[in-house]
Amino acid sequence: MILVSSIISIENIEREIRIAIKTITNLDNLDNNANLLDQYLGIIPVDFIYIFDIIESKYSDKIYKILIDHSFHVMTIKNLSIAIFEAISVKE
Repeated sequence: MILVSSIISIENIEREIRIAIKTITNLDNLDNNANLLDQYLGIIPVDFIYIFDIIESKYSDKIYKILIDHSFHVMTIKNLSIAIFEAISVKE
């Protein structure tokens, strides 16, 4: 059995999050620590449904649990990447 963590890196997840955000919102060059919920970014709440859908299709259909298990502080590219990596690295 191949461990997910040996294939997927936090950097790859960050890249996929950036691609999903760009695909849905056309936003590019976001700071890794910028809170994606901040109004100045202009990401409307419904966009997150589509962004998470893209991410879930690549990694796991259980990514939504990150939103349940974390505070709003997870909503940065860096923190989401770490949380996703940890979620998919855990044995089922």
